[in-house]
Amino acid sequence: MEELRPGGEAGGEAGGAEHWPGPANDPARSARLGVSLTPVDAQVMVGQPAHVEFVVENITAEALSLGVSWMGRNRLGRPDNYAVEIRDVETNQKLAIEGLEMQFGGQSWAVGLAPGGTFRQLLLVTDWARFPRPGRYELRVTTTLDVGDPGAGPPTFDDPSTQVEVVAVGMIEVVPDDPEAIQAALDQAAAIWAEGGEEADAAGVVLSRWRDDGAIEHLIAGLEREHHRATSIVALGSRDDGRAVAALVSVGKLRGADLDPNRYTTDELRESSADSIRHMVAAALAENAHPRAWSALSAMRGDSYDAVRLTVLHAAASRQGADPEAAAMVLGLRGDASTMVASEAKRYAKEQ
Repeated sequence: MEELRPGGEAGGEAGGAEHWPGPANDPARSARLGVSLTPVDAQVMVGQPAHVEFVVENITAEALSLGVSWMGRNRLGRPDNYAVEIRDVETNQKLAIEGLEMQFGGQSWAVGLAPGGTFRQLLLVTDWARFPRPGRYELRVTTTLDVGDPGAGPPTFDDPSTQVEVVAVGMIEVVPDDPEAIQAALDQAAAIWAEGGEEADAAGVVLSRWRDDGAIEHLIAGLEREHHRATSIVALGSRDDGRAVAALVSVGKLRGADLDPNRYTTDELRESSADSIRHMVAAALAENAHPRAWSALSAMRGDSYDAVRLTVLHAAASRQGADPEAAAMVLGLRGDASTMVASEAKRYAKEQ
């Protein structure tokens, strides 16, 4: 682990010497914090999703209030108010960071830090870049925090006078993929995910992001648990595998009566939840590259929920130039009971 404290620098092989804080930071406010970066697993395999823990510590003798944010309503769910750089130590080359399309903000909140108290944020660094080969990699994470005054209330968010940019540097070793080790790690993550608890969400992320066929059966099992169903549906949508398609088809038949009534206050909410599940399944099938995914999605064109039919329509329209069946489906949906679906179908039909 490398540590970069306010006003100091990270030295040695991992980080080089980079001075901090920058000119925009209040040195007195910056000096209240220490930051560090620690990989959850010091050694990971090439294809393994890798988490790091970004830790902010109150290094003063007085209580502080810290304003933090998670701006991650994007296609990866990663918090893009954290900037991540990954450098291959051997080649000294930085890895290309995966871009995002539209983003829609997130949330901010305040945490109280007693003297020596810490704020910990778990980050899936492989959502920024995948390790291309075995080796040692330097990780550098930067974010901006709102730092309150000792004894005062929460800081005012987006007030430049209270904002401090913090940087932490760490190292991670990447080793070759090993089939037995991969399956053991997937099985362990699945057990943690099924059991629940503080580490369950991170384990679910590992299963959903690990591009190994060994994760598929665990994701299918997650469909049986209501609180894991959404994660499994989205993840299976990205798996070009017949088992994934078959599982999505099965869960795509859910209706309100199939859901646990003890989890819903009214039958209407159960029906609405089932509608949302089928809509997620339709979106997952639309993204799935398996040859049977399209036929499974097209079979949902008569679904009772108009958002499902609209998803089918969008997928059909993307194929109508080369697929007569898809073109006919677009024409047929011009008479849909939903004004939204019908109007979109008419618009697409004009493009034929």
